[in-house]
Amino acid sequence: MKKVIFIGYIKMIWNKYFHQTLILSLPLILSSFSQILLGIIDLLMVASLGVVAVASVAFVNILAPLMLTISFGLSSAFLIKIAYAYGAKNVESGAEEFRYAMIFSVITGIAQCFFFIGLMFILAKLGQPEEVVAMTPPYLFWVALSLIPATPALVLKSFTDAQNDPWAGVSILLATVILNIVLNYMLIHGHWGAPKLGLLGAGVATFIARTMAFFAIFFYVFFRKKFRAYHPKKWFKPIKKSQLMDLLAMSLAISGQGLIMYGAFSITAIFMGIIGTVALASHQIALVCAMSGSIIPWGISFAVTIRVGHALGESKVHDTMSIFIGAQCLSGIVMGGVAALFMLQGRALLGVFFTELELIDFTTSLLFIVGAYQLFDSSQIISLGALRGYKDVYKPTMVLFSIFWLFALPFGAVLAFYLQYGGLSLWVGLAIGIMVCAVTLTLRFICLYRLMLSRH
Repeated sequence: MKKVIFIGYIKMIWNKYFHQTLILSLPLILSSFSQILLGIIDLLMVASLGVVAVASVAFVNILAPLMLTISFGLSSAFLIKIAYAYGAKNVESGAEEFRYAMIFSVITGIAQCFFFIGLMFILAKLGQPEEVVAMTPPYLFWVALSLIPATPALVLKSFTDAQNDPWAGVSILLATVILNIVLNYMLIHGHWGAPKLGLLGAGVATFIARTMAFFAIFFYVFFRKKFRAYHPKKWFKPIKKSQLMDLLAMSLAISGQGLIMYGAFSITAIFMGIIGTVALASHQIALVCAMSGSIIPWGISFAVTIRVGHALGESKVHDTMSIFIGAQCLSGIVMGGVAALFMLQGRALLGVFFTELELIDFTTSLLFIVGAYQLFDSSQIISLGALRGYKDVYKPTMVLFSIFWLFALPFGAVLAFYLQYGGLSLWVGLAIGIMVCAVTLTLRFICLYRLMLSRH
């Protein structure tokens, strides 16, 4: 009897805190992973063309995420709004938000494209080697063009995600990765009757793959009966300035969060370069490891945003705390394993890929710091997702800016350069910043939850 009661209690806990978030998170984690794979595939498949080609792709792949951060901000803002509309079963509002997001995404994609193309004319002024400056423009041009279909594709994917249909989007993205591999094989080296385009072929392949992804998810959204209620009856009619500006402001705030965090690590890379080549290389390796580890909490975070939006749309404020707690525990368990891997097996992991002892020693120390803050980083990411579900994006952006740029970066720089503690202290500053952010954002969610409860 006691065993039956215990099993029933465990099932109740599982269903209340973990089940729905886990089911929704899995495809979203795969989506994040597939986005990273596109850049990695280009890098690996041009390796046979030489060091200059690799450097060109690496340089473009450093800049492209900055552009996609804006697209991510727009798709995330729309995700929040459509999740609310879906939860409240407010079809008319959802259709209007869909109209604004699609129009704005097309404009955003075109603007990003032209901005990115403009970089071709100032490559020499960015301090890059002459051979890289000469080879990069054709590849950069086609990657820039790919931003035009990529931005509305992200919005369409958010549309399906917010309505508990994430597998269609992730299937299309994974198919895009496979298509990109095939096209790279054909166009870079001229296989199967295709022209041999070299590095240019990698850019053309990325453009074709992203364009096909857009058309695939476009037809899925507009030809599935289940989504028709949310299709705008008229696409071209007067726009409510207040509604459009609200979407724009929310998009910029979420984009700002990504730029603040990405920018902090980019500035740290510059500081590491001042210290030395080994320090810079170690920083890049540790950063790749840290970003790879954070894919899982980011996927869970998107699921939290959707589920919190649904709950608030249905006026079920109580459910948001159980969603938050379940996601924090789920992400914490996974990231505890990642932290243990980095802290205890960092050297063994690096030894598989590298042989230079100085590089391995320095990077092992950085990975220990990365492991030490993993649980806090996980908590920070989940809290950001929950706060987005509450449509709370402006103050968290200010929190991130204040802690990372006014405290963590200066603190690390003082330790590294003024007190002469070396490059490790730069990451110590970032780690402390992440820990402070995690605590601050968690407390903010709790305060907002209590405030919302008091109003219902």
